[in-house]
Amino acid sequence: MRRSMNHAYLRRGVFVAFALVLSSIASVVRCDMLEPNRPPVDYFLVLVATLIGLSIGMALPFFIELSRKDIPAAPGIADHKGTKKFLNGDKYDDALVNAIAKRDSVKVNCLGERFFEIPITNATTCGDVIGELKAMLDLSTGLNEYGLFVRVGTKADVRMDDEIIVHAVMIHVESGLYDGKENMDAGDDTASSEPTTDFQFVFNVFSFANSQASTGMAVSYSIVEEDFMFEKACDQVFRRRLPCSNHTLARLAGLRCQCIFGDYQAGSDIPEKPSVHPVQYDQLHNPQPPPLTHDKQHAKVKRRAKVGKLPSASHRKMNKIEYEQVMASIKVEWATLTGLSTDDARTSFMDVIAEWPYYQHQIFDVKQLCFPEWPKDVWFLVGPETVSFHDVHGRTPLASYTYSDVHSFGAPVAQRYNIQLIGKSIEFETKRVQEIAKLMKTYITYLTENYRK
Repeated sequence: MRRSMNHAYLRRGVFVAFALVLSSIASVVRCDMLEPNRPPVDYFLVLVATLIGLSIGMALPFFIELSRKDIPAAPGIADHKGTKKFLNGDKYDDALVNAIAKRDSVKVNCLGERFFEIPITNATTCGDVIGELKAMLDLSTGLNEYGLFVRVGTKADVRMDDEIIVHAVMIHVESGLYDGKENMDAGDDTASSEPTTDFQFVFNVFSFANSQASTGMAVSYSIVEEDFMFEKACDQVFRRRLPCSNHTLARLAGLRCQCIFGDYQAGSDIPEKPSVHPVQYDQLHNPQPPPLTHDKQHAKVKRRAKVGKLPSASHRKMNKIEYEQVMASIKVEWATLTGLSTDDARTSFMDVIAEWPYYQHQIFDVKQLCFPEWPKDVWFLVGPETVSFHDVHGRTPLASYTYSDVHSFGAPVAQRYNIQLIGKSIEFETKRVQEIAKLMKTYITYLTENYRK
């Protein structure tokens, strides 16, 4: 198809160029007849004009057809700086590119497995989809900021820049070039080397409005925004981005069941969809943070875990009996909530979530480079008022800093993020430097605006 289209443009170009050349020759002959003694330089200029006309004649039909949209624009290229950087010169299969270029809609996961279908073209960006969804959901005047994320399997959701073209994201993911890694050595469970269609676009909260403590007044959210905040909290629990004990997870799952299914009925089973507990996602034991030990002891424990003598809880699968025990504990919690309304169950759920003061922070898996006494792999949390470092799955921070402590931040080299603080500098490795920088800038802007008010 592409070859036949190219031949058609070539034929049209040759025809136009031939017409221009004939016109130029006729002009030369006519001038020669009128002025037989014309200087040679005039003939040279006519020759140059003829070559220019030939070039224009060859290219003009192509651009005319392109302006009429008869030629599909190259997905993800155009004049979008963010998209070019996202594609990063990778090679893609022509058949896949052509197939994706024909897609005229995209399904986006919103509000807990509820999907919206958004029409798109080859020039539709992620920012365009966000704007469309905000208008549909009456979030144009919302207090929180929203983003379009990519979710591949059970990996962490990664936010796409607003400038990136939606078709480019599809091409990148379905070609198997999107690995979903957050740091430099994220491990096999976060790598993808095979083409996949097991991915979703997710519309969710990117940054939260400042809390009452920072603004001096209570934040009043719309009903839709409260729904999004509830579903984001549920998603954080399901994807183990909010540290909880086994008992707390069972309690939250019971409250989630009460919200969705109502009162518990004796003998009822817990449906797989929608999920209410993280074990339904990954069948893993609840991961725990590493023990608080000295450097040499910690290194020894880590080495033993690496060779298999001390299996990590975060990578140990449950057997059938253990899984059924978790389901039974959820039923016990659910049964105690009989008579509780949906609104009260949601409120109780959010009250449990809010017991962890960092629940509104975005969590990034990073590899810290500055503190030998810390584990190398840590969580970096970005919130409305502070940034902090935690053990992976740890509730207590290793260090926490307010934005007033931050002098500057950025990425001096690719995939390495630096934060300049009072009297110290912190550096870590991550592939999500742009997302972290945008989130920190957003919260600092919030604080600055509220301070001026």
